Amino acid sequence: MASRPRQQRHASSFSPLGERRSSPRVTTSLTWSVMSGQRGWHWHVPLQKNNPTEYQRRVFGTSSAICLMMQRSPRPFVASVYGLAAAAGCQLVASCDVVVAADTAKFSVPGTKVGLFCCTPGVPLTRAVPSKVAMEMLFTGRAISAQEALRSGLVSLVVPSDKLEEETEHVVQSIISNSAAVLALGKQYIYSQMGATPSAAFEQGTVTMVCNLAHPDAQEGIAAFKEKRAPKWTTPKGK
Repeated sequence: MASRPRQQRHASSFSPLGERRSSPRVTTSLTWSVMSGQRGWHWHVPLQKNNPTEYQRRVFGTSSAICLMMQRSPRPFVASVYGLAAAAGCQLVASCDVVVAADTAKFSVPGTKVGLFCCTPGVPLTRAVPSKVAMEMLFTGRAISAQEALRSGLVSLVVPSDKLEEETEHVVQSIISNSAAVLALGKQYIYSQMGATPSAAFEQGTVTMVCNLAHPDAQEGIAAFKEKRAPKWTTPKGK
């Protein structure tokens, strides 16, 4: 994905696609992760036919493993997107829990334009947006605007480009003001019930909420609400 080239809080970086124009950056703590980068990544060089098949498999496999890790992680992942999120960039965006996009952002899975269907990017994309939207993007390679992405459900909110960092920070602070333990429990449940029938999802949801009520943070939250004060979670904010 792409973001305005400003200095943000960057604790670490990773390279899911081998050669790239600039590294995505991930800021992490116990409770949250923010993903951003300066420009898009490209597959053209590492995936040329003169590269070994095993290397190509590793390129795709690594990016896929990262997306699975993001879903399975107890921490929320927030994407901050400024420019074009293409191919694996779009794959990462679709895998994030929350996506804040500048009004300048665009999203595409353009592999068909170079004879390479975006199969792995299509996995989270088809789970994030309606199938007809995903298939049009995958078949044509057309880049959709931030507003189109918002309407289709690929992004959570669209903000003016000069407010992207500020609005992303606001979203992060809103998330980390809550209990890390409860966020982790809720995220695990929400993803696990997506493939279930409604009856099974409701049944598991009931079990999960009963377990949640027994957690000290739930008791603290209820007490704080009654006493009209801020709750003191078992995991301090931002840790």
